[in-house]
Amino acid sequence: MKKTIFRIIICSVLLASSFILVLPAEIAQASSTEILRPNAAGDLTQFDCYPDGGEVNWQDVDEAGAGGDGDATYVEATSNEKKDLYNIAAHSEGSGIINHVKLYTLMKRINVSNKRGKIGIKSGDTEDWGDTVEVDTTYTEYTRQFDTDPNTEAAWTWEAVDALQVGVYVHTVSSNGLRCTQVYVEVDYTPAVAPTVTTQAASSVEETTATGNGNITDTGSENCTRRGFAYMVGTSGDPTTGDSVAYDDGDYGTGNFTKAITGLTSGESYRVRAYAVNTGGTGYGTTVQMSTKCNDPTSLAVASQLYNSISLTWTKGTGAEKTMIRYDTAGYPANVAAGTQGYYDTGSSTTVGSLSSGQIYYFRAWAWDTNAGYSDGYVSVTDYTLPADASALVATTYSDEQINLTWSNGTGGDKTHVRGKAGAYPDNIADGYQVYFDTGESASDVGLTPGGAYCYRAWAYDSTSGYYSDGYTQATATTYSQPSVTTNAATSVEETSGTLSANITATGGANASVRGFEWDTDTGTPYTNEWHESGSYGVANFTKALTELTEGELYYFRGYATNTYGTANGTEVLFLTKPDKPWDFNATTVNSTVISFVWTKGAGAQKTYIRGKDGSYPTDRADGYLVYNDTDNTTTDGGLLSGHTYYYKAWSYATEGGLEQYSDNYESDSAKSDRVLLMWIVWQYGETFNDLSDYDNDATPTFRTASSDADVVATISSQSSTAEQGQPPVATTGGWIMITEVPGTPGELFTEGGTDYPGGPEIAAFAEDMRTPYESLAYPLAFGSAMLVFIVLFGATHKAKMGVKGSLLLACIGAEVTLSFWVFGGGGVINGFVLIPFGIISVFMLMIRNPQSPVVG
Repeated sequence: MKKTIFRIIICSVLLASSFILVLPAEIAQASSTEILRPNAAGDLTQFDCYPDGGEVNWQDVDEAGAGGDGDATYVEATSNEKKDLYNIAAHSEGSGIINHVKLYTLMKRINVSNKRGKIGIKSGDTEDWGDTVEVDTTYTEYTRQFDTDPNTEAAWTWEAVDALQVGVYVHTVSSNGLRCTQVYVEVDYTPAVAPTVTTQAASSVEETTATGNGNITDTGSENCTRRGFAYMVGTSGDPTTGDSVAYDDGDYGTGNFTKAITGLTSGESYRVRAYAVNTGGTGYGTTVQMSTKCNDPTSLAVASQLYNSISLTWTKGTGAEKTMIRYDTAGYPANVAAGTQGYYDTGSSTTVGSLSSGQIYYFRAWAWDTNAGYSDGYVSVTDYTLPADASALVATTYSDEQINLTWSNGTGGDKTHVRGKAGAYPDNIADGYQVYFDTGESASDVGLTPGGAYCYRAWAYDSTSGYYSDGYTQATATTYSQPSVTTNAATSVEETSGTLSANITATGGANASVRGFEWDTDTGTPYTNEWHESGSYGVANFTKALTELTEGELYYFRGYATNTYGTANGTEVLFLTKPDKPWDFNATTVNSTVISFVWTKGAGAQKTYIRGKDGSYPTDRADGYLVYNDTDNTTTDGGLLSGHTYYYKAWSYATEGGLEQYSDNYESDSAKSDRVLLMWIVWQYGETFNDLSDYDNDATPTFRTASSDADVVATISSQSSTAEQGQPPVATTGGWIMITEVPGTPGELFTEGGTDYPGGPEIAAFAEDMRTPYESLAYPLAFGSAMLVFIVLFGATHKAKMGVKGSLLLACIGAEVTLSFWVFGGGGVINGFVLIPFGIISVFMLMIRNPQSPVVG
């Protein structure tokens, strides 16, 4: 049993060994070669180049291809111990491990004589020519392989290959020389692969720096020339060397490495991975996540404070999402869990409330980020809350020079600062004057002005912090003084009486024992007249009725009152008594457009104020129209309408000291302007017509004869130039001249009479109102009344069987009687010639016998 188990183990080992031996061969990477040819002269140039004067030596042996270019170009030595070395081009394709370097030459000898030569290299300071070879008479390839670098006796490096020199060496020669047409080297190498790298978590992560950690676990057959870390901002994706990098250059094999990463952003998330570079490429490790710490907040300061809160401002830490603020009254919080939380959010200011008055508070702020957590550092500030306001300030007047004050001190304050000011509250703790500044709760303000209004404010004060309360309590009081008196306007002012009025508006702390008035007809003290009464008088109005004053007189007066602290006078006020009305006011007609007045001025009047109105008396001083307002006692009212009755009222007027008064009563009177006749005048050429109207105050003005209507009009117009009121307008119609608005009564144009008959004035007035000639109304009325009488008498007599002739006779007589009234009894309203037709008819009737008529029998 034991032998069987042993055999199984041995077989397993052998089988595993066979795999181990076979596997590298199966997966070994194939080698590659790179040809490097001369590109410059080396350290030795002792051969001759052909053709002579052509290319330099290295150019004669750098041809590619089998056999080179033969004898087209070559180098040749004809004496012993000659060497030619050539620099070769640096490699451009090869990478990885160099397996060996192989030198190739193409040479021949010139004759059949024995000829020996060597081929070799120079690496660094070491020349290696090897053994002598017998050179054939035709171009033959001769090679040497160098597995290691003769200069270092170690494996070849690409740097050594790039610095390598190759060449030929004539060792022994007969009569002619050794010729070479081609030289080059072949580098055999196994290409490198990218190294294998792993990434570890970053360490020493701060606000702007971190340390990357990586490991080269496999160089990829060639040491790495660079190793470092690629990184980028974010939480996903893999950074490459095209992103930000931190690296070192050198010759690096396997093993751990680190690198400081700087210039990072505070509070930022980064993707980081290690990498290494060799000629086979760049190998990357896996990507790890890293977050830098946010910067500490800065500039934490107290913006303001009240008795129960403190307002803070700060600058957020770079990269921070939030700021955590903690506070305590015993000292600064040691960490983010100590003290009391005052704030934890994304802003940059806050007010921490529910604090105690007059208390010191210590504040500390940390920055915070979701990925990095709290900042390492912090910012701190300390300050006091204000004391609470003092309260319940009461000001009580004690005398005319003292006011007593009481209050309650503010919580958190050990003192109270009270300041006073006359007439207005102190604006601040420096305004006004200091009344009190200590720990008590009462004080007296003395040495004040009687009757002065004093305003007080009290602030709480904390001696420890030196802070005053934000608010204050206030009160006001007035010291006792003499009363305050206001003089009012006088009331019930008439011609000889008036009532004085004043108010005690403030007692000044003690009721008045005396109050009264002073008055005079001159302004200012001393006053000639005085009245007072005694008693106990508080704030109230008081009056005094005065009599036996002078009409239209200006009086000055003031009220006064006296108490324990003195006498106070009101301001001086004035009043003006009314003037008496005018007397003996009479209105008299002058002509058709003018009425005159005369009167006696009322006592105390400076002027007389007269208003008129057509048809009725003015109802007040605003009704009607103004006739007169001046200092004389006579005047006229002109421009009136003829035949109208005008009514007038006259008041007295006085003014002085900016005041004015009219008399309550007035005088009145009325007058009627002369009437105007409107009529037609028949004008016959060559006749003279005498105007007896006395219109222009000329006893016998005459309208002279003229040869034409135009001359008559011109004559009348010229006549009007002497008229007092202006000649009325004139118009012509054929042989008639119409004169309108001729002043005077109708009869004044004739010698027969006037309008003294019943209805005559009314007809004239109606004609004037209608702008119609008087005759156009008078004649139709005369004839109409005559015809009415004629018809009535004729009808009555005819019904009584008097016969037609008798009836006509009686009717004509009645009509004649009626017309005679208009001609004679009516003051010559119409012309007497109108009686002729009715007279002719009457005579004719008398001449005819009518037996049936009782008249003619």
